[in-house]
Amino acid sequence: MRRISFFKQIDNIYVIIMAITTIFFDIGEVLFADCDTHINRMISERYSVPEERVYHARRELWQRFGTGDMTEDEFWRGVYQKCDIKYGLSDIDWIKAEIVIEPFNSNIALLERLKDVGYFLGIISNHSKEWSHRIMATEGFSVHFDYVVFSCDDNVKCLKPNEGIYHAALRYCGETPESCLFVDNKQANIDAAVKLGMNGFVYNRRGEQDLEVMLKQQGISFDVSKC
Repeated sequence: MRRISFFKQIDNIYVIIMAITTIFFDIGEVLFADCDTHINRMISERYSVPEERVYHARRELWQRFGTGDMTEDEFWRGVYQKCDIKYGLSDIDWIKAEIVIEPFNSNIALLERLKDVGYFLGIISNHSKEWSHRIMATEGFSVHFDYVVFSCDDNVKCLKPNEGIYHAALRYCGETPESCLFVDNKQANIDAAVKLGMNGFVYNRRGEQDLEVMLKQQGISFDVSKC
């Protein structure tokens, strides 16, 4: 059920308050664990190269990988080459097999409750084609979402905080920016969304923040009787 706007009197003037109808979530460190640090450490330890060098190699290639202009195999070949690591097909197969996608089950459990109340849910996330497919294939995950926007999508091809990815999300959902809320783990990504008129807040699970509490602070209701 869509929420309607309501009026609020401020200094004898009635202004329209846009109720939030749609909630967009980032994936990494919001709904799933970010395994980047773990991957960097594994490569560093296996091939005896500085972890910082692995980090910078991946970062240099991330733009092309995250916008779908590079396959996962090409990405890892590039990382190995930039780190001067002698590699073969088995090395690429090894790192792909070591990537474990760990869901934050307590946060994902909130999605069904939000749907029951009547909110529309979406994803705005920087991910490659292979990784986004892997995440969406997680059992019982994709059914929660009405709108899914990845940086690698052929009609997006830009990374947060580029405003293009937010425009794509707003275009898909057909809502005004003011009626959308975005949850991300990085301030720059929230700032970009807010600049376009969306609502948003930074969620830091590592800081033991409670996502349900933070959503409620934004006026999000989990009470089915009020929908």
